[in-house]
Amino acid sequence: RNGPDLSIESQRVQRNWLIGYLSEPHAVRPFGYFPGSGSRMPNYTLTDDEAEALTDHFVKKRRSGLTTSSEELSLFSQQKAKLLLQEKLSCLGCHRLGDLGGKIGPDLTNAASRLMPPFVDMMILNPRMLVPESIMPKVPLPSGTAKLIGNYLKSAGSQSEKPSYLSLIDHE
Repeated sequence: RNGPDLSIESQRVQRNWLIGYLSEPHAVRPFGYFPGSGSRMPNYTLTDDEAEALTDHFVKKRRSGLTTSSEELSLFSQQKAKLLLQEKLSCLGCHRLGDLGGKIGPDLTNAASRLMPPFVDMMILNPRMLVPESIMPKVPLPSGTAKLIGNYLKSAGSQSEKPSYLSLIDHE
């Protein structure tokens, strides 16, 4: 219980991201998988071949049928989603997006390159369906708002440096 349920990892993350992560782990949740636990992925210094073999093992378990993609958002819709996330919704109380937000939940800055589109949609609509131990609350959103936020996260391509884990001593 110190990390995510690996049986659904193929439903959660994209193949290329997983290969890179296994090769060079970095903080997805800076305070650890469970807030305050300090749990973190150790760097096993896997070779590229080992990281690919592990990834292939997880990808083989990928279920078919879960298909959603992102709709291209107009500039207005992008600005609306950004405003909702920054000023109206509570998402950034836990999640980081660019230079804003919390550090308890996963960093959403590069969600488009990290997460599978159906996973993004399910976490917004019903976070405990795929991740029963999630502390993320189910936020009652109108379907149009949920779809807008999901499409924004699935298409946002901002780059950030790989975050490091935060020290529990320095950040009580």
